[in-house]
Amino acid sequence: AQGGGGAHIVLVWTDASGRWPSRGFFGVVSSTTPEPQAVYEAAHAQGDLSMGDAHLVDCNAARPGLWVCVIAVLKRQKNAPYGTPPALCTASLDVALQKVSSAAQARAASVHSPRLAAAAGGGSWYAAERLLRKRLAAVRTFVYYFRRG
Repeated sequence: AQGGGGAHIVLVWTDASGRWPSRGFFGVVSSTTPEPQAVYEAAHAQGDLSMGDAHLVDCNAARPGLWVCVIAVLKRQKNAPYGTPPALCTASLDVALQKVSSAAQARAASVHSPRLAAAAGGGSWYAAERLLRKRLAAVRTFVYYFRRG
């Protein structure tokens, strides 16, 4: 994460399925530190993973000042054909971002987030962006857009 010194909270947008993908942004997070995936999978296994959750994971051992926040805000439709991307649940995002804001302010941390791709609930990105601005108004926030090669 960039954006100056101090603590950084990196958002990982997930569903509540307990399945952590091995590619894309999830793969990058896992290659940096295995803790977020382990916390996400353990929360699911223990029945502690629900929409609107924000699981803050201390990753300072891997990178000083790094926290990863796994937010459960994407909803998969059970009967959707294989490969159908999840939809963004804005109500869950609103709840999760309130928790993220409190955690960031308590740690004087900046928040860093990938921009959702069109295939991952990105059709609702403008609603997400409005909520990011609203709920994280008191927190330095950075959104990153990654072009596919």
